[in-house]
Amino acid sequence: MSFVATRPVLPKVAYPASVHGGAGGRGTRISKVTSSNFSSRHLQMDHRFFDVRHEKMTMQNLNERLASYLERVRNLEQANSKLEIKIRQDLEKRSITEMDYSHYEGIISDLRKKVSLTLPKNETLRIRTDNARLALEDFRIKVHQVVEADIVRMRKGLDGSNVDCMNLESEIEALNEKRILLKKSHQKCVTECREKITQSCVHVEVDTSKGQDLAKILEEMRVKYEKIVLDIQEEVKITNITAEVSESTIALKEAMNHRFTFHHLHASPQNANLEDTLRDTELRYKMELEMFNSVIQQLEAESTQLTANIKDKKQEYEALEAEITMYRKVLDSEEFK
Repeated sequence: MSFVATRPVLPKVAYPASVHGGAGGRGTRISKVTSSNFSSRHLQMDHRFFDVRHEKMTMQNLNERLASYLERVRNLEQANSKLEIKIRQDLEKRSITEMDYSHYEGIISDLRKKVSLTLPKNETLRIRTDNARLALEDFRIKVHQVVEADIVRMRKGLDGSNVDCMNLESEIEALNEKRILLKKSHQKCVTECREKITQSCVHVEVDTSKGQDLAKILEEMRVKYEKIVLDIQEEVKITNITAEVSESTIALKEAMNHRFTFHHLHASPQNANLEDTLRDTELRYKMELEMFNSVIQQLEAESTQLTANIKDKKQEYEALEAEITMYRKVLDSEEFK
């Protein structure tokens, strides 16, 4: 659409007065133009002239803008046609074929079968691991109970031995006190006998010097010496009793030491055997748990790898489906065109 500039309508120009006459000069009339009529007509003419000029400039501006728009439209149509040609050539160069995804379906089905076979194995291993852990815990509890019972029994035996030791020590102290009393009494008797012997010897000398009866003196001496012998015999008995008490004390201490050693030696192998059994059992179950844990970790790694592979294949499959959908849309649009 184009705008055509129309030719402007110019106002009629007022000419000066002319002489218009008839034949023979009769009826001659002179036309006159007054100043007021001329000025009003001049203003009207200027106003119309400016309006026409303004309309002309506006129409010219619009025509120029329209021409530039038409030029731009023409350029865009040319560029569009070039792009359509390039797209058509590009589509002609590409050979759009249907892609075969059947081999991916086989891989996906194999992976699904592997996953379905691996899941029961994982569940079985988990159950076996839980059972082994529970059995190990029960065995540990039983071993601790047995060891604690043995320790309680040994402590009771040790308490009994301590009571026996205390009783024997009290008996030893009583015997020592008795021995000390007997020793004091023996020393007292010995001292008295010695004093009597000394006095008797002096008396013998005095009596001898005085010339008394020897038979009487000898009888007295015999009685005194018999008493001394009895005292000595009693002292010997006390000494023997003291020696026997000392030997009994030593034997009692040795018996107590032997008893303590026997209990210790009897308890040590049991404790050692129990500790060895507990250590061996813990080591065996620890090795089994480590083996189960390694198998579980391996299966978890395989399961994670399978999951990652399935996820990757799924993403590839989705990308291929999106690409196929895009190609189908392009083909449908080409067929529609």
